[in-house]
Amino acid sequence: PYTTLFRSKEKDSNELTVIVPLTAGPYFYGWLTAMNGDVRISKPKKAAAAYRDYLKSLAREYKGI
Repeated sequence: PYTTLFRSKEKDSNELTVIVPLTAGPYFYGWLTAMNGDVRISKPKKAAAAYRDYLKSLAREYKGI
């Protein structure tokens, strides 16, 4: 009855790689930000760049406050 939506592999005792199909956007970026840097996008590079650009746009909104 359950469908596996991701694959994972343990790199070492402190690191886990998880491969998940998803649609990047504000909700996903909010979740990533809430992880306080403990979770990061490694591939595809376009997704990592889009997240970086999203964070930069938020930082620009608060510049000078």
